Amino acid sequence: MIILAILIIPVAISILTLFGTKKLPRTIDEFFTADGDLDESSFIDTSVAYAYQIAAISLFAYWGFEYGFWTIWVPIFWGAGYFLLAYLTKRGYVSKFLIKNTGDTIHGLLKNHYKVRALGILAGIASMLGLAGTAFFEAEFTANIAANLLNSSQTLEGNADNFSIWIFISFVVIALMYIIIGGQRAIVKTDAVQLRVGFISFMFFFGGLIGITHSMGYIYSSTLIFILCLVLIGLLIYVYQRLSKTVLDSKSYNIIFITGALLFVTAFVIAANITTQTAKVTTDNFASFWESNRMSNIFVLGFPALISLLIANVTWQIVDVSNWQRISSIRNTPDFKKRLQSTLQYVGIYSPITWVFAIFLGMSIKMLLINELGGAYNSFSNSLVWLMQSDNVFFNVLPLIMLICMVLIMFSTLDSLILAISFTVQKDIFNLDGKRDSNITRFKMGTIGITVALFVFYVFSRTYVTEIDSILYTFYAFQIGLLPAILFALTSKSFNKYAAVSSLIVGIVVPIVVFIVGLSPYDWTALITFFASLITFLIANRLSIKNQ
Repeated sequence: MIILAILIIPVAISILTLFGTKKLPRTIDEFFTADGDLDESSFIDTSVAYAYQIAAISLFAYWGFEYGFWTIWVPIFWGAGYFLLAYLTKRGYVSKFLIKNTGDTIHGLLKNHYKVRALGILAGIASMLGLAGTAFFEAEFTANIAANLLNSSQTLEGNADNFSIWIFISFVVIALMYIIIGGQRAIVKTDAVQLRVGFISFMFFFGGLIGITHSMGYIYSSTLIFILCLVLIGLLIYVYQRLSKTVLDSKSYNIIFITGALLFVTAFVIAANITTQTAKVTTDNFASFWESNRMSNIFVLGFPALISLLIANVTWQIVDVSNWQRISSIRNTPDFKKRLQSTLQYVGIYSPITWVFAIFLGMSIKMLLINELGGAYNSFSNSLVWLMQSDNVFFNVLPLIMLICMVLIMFSTLDSLILAISFTVQKDIFNLDGKRDSNITRFKMGTIGITVALFVFYVFSRTYVTEIDSILYTFYAFQIGLLPAILFALTSKSFNKYAAVSSLIVGIVVPIVVFIVGLSPYDWTALITFFASLITFLIANRLSIKNQ
């Protein structure tokens, strides 16, 4: 019953949020971008909550388990993407786009710059395909975890897979409910709660898990990970205090970090002093930690895969329509360019650190399940079930705490992606103009229809792609194909519509071919897509110049 109660939490938060939202959307711009009147703290909430997603936690826990420490390259690449966008902001490219395209999507930039309506449609299709996989993966993975925990606690009678489908569907319905009523403002309000409670819950669970490995005999390894995590939290506090003296007004993040650190330490101390029935490890030192986490091989993911991940993560902030939607939501902030630049830099530190925590989580799970079967792919789910089936009450509490984190974080990503997809499809593909059509009922109904269609598309796609990293990076590649055309549009006054159209078509076709044919490894997909799109752009641009 406790697990079922946890699953009801999002419903309660949604209802409270909607009653607490004084200004419900009356126009299209209000519905999709809150009229640009949000502040930078709201941007941090929504951006970090969006990035601190179940897809990231599950993927990096899996990679941390399988590949060890040097998975840390990927969070570094992700953070660099925010600094790249901050640089473009400093140069004025971002503010110029928002002034010219108020309340529009990033695809409007392509359509207006190259003066080709078809570009908005092509870019919208690419983003729709790219975001759909991540959006519904969040809900599916969390639903599976909840069903497995219900099954392991004997709360559930019957097939866990069947029950997980209903949980999956209910998550999507709940997210749609408060999106349709409250729009972007409702998402921001829920994110404020979800990020804070989710982060604190995760740190408590993580501290307890490290403490358990300590009690199992991994004294050196657990202490090292414990200290590194405290250093990272200290870094977050230090950087935020510096920025709060200049551009960031909210002081609430220090409270979040300090509370998270205290609960992290508390859970570690409690768990480290509990005697486990598991046989204690006899060898744990620097050499064993180094070997177990493959630290001698800094290219453990594979050099080609790292290049692909570099391109996918560094450029993601530029091509992600949901990111531009969040930026547009704070466009009326006083001293917008300076505040946005500093805020992007802070998110570029905050967001990847949460990914590093997930990597350390995977490394800790590897110690916890050293004698268990199941492998890296199911390690995260298996660790929660292992704790739930323990005879120790504190161990039983930890997966429940983590389930709270997962449910809240899942909604913070799911709602943002659903609204961004609807924004893209209705504004770019169907060319519905909110200024011309002031009745937002049409847009709300469109959001419901689009969500249902993408849900069906996702279920179909899962018959081809099954593993965590394969799912995410196959879908991510669709948006990476937008990069050449977007960068050229942001930084150049000239334009070549033939090059842009050609590169976008190739950027959509290449992932579909990889998707259907089943080429592997899938983490190369972004690399292949980017270079295919870039080469097409350059060749088409050259040919069109010759023909002029």
